[in-house]
Amino acid sequence: MKQIIFTSDRYFSFCGYLISHDQLLIRSPKEGDQKFNIDIIFFGTMFLQVTTYLSGITISRVEKDIANKYEFFSKYSHYESCNLFEIISGEKKHYIVAGFFHVFENELEMNETSLGMDYVGREKRIAGSHTEKV
Repeated sequence: MKQIIFTSDRYFSFCGYLISHDQLLIRSPKEGDQKFNIDIIFFGTMFLQVTTYLSGITISRVEKDIANKYEFFSKYSHYESCNLFEIISGEKKHYIVAGFFHVFENELEMNETSLGMDYVGREKRIAGSHTEKV
């Protein structure tokens, strides 16, 4: 069974990865009537199987007993905080192995990032797989 955590019909793209903190940023930019970016940040990212552009997005956490059936996940399953997230965009499924993710709205410019330790762009959390603030 999968737990749907976030869904949006907006267009998203792979915007950045901070190697030193294992943080992955997928962003839907503000444009037209959309006054805010939607930033999805995965923390403790260990594995990516995702395209660089996504038109519409649904993110679910895959239960551990099902996730362990995937060969690529079994390499990371010994980490207690490791989760398998399934991203559905259109008819395609993509996978990310990470500790958790949060979704934020912000007004950053396209050349600005919400990755790192300064928490810029993380003031308004709208969803996530983890309850603590990061």
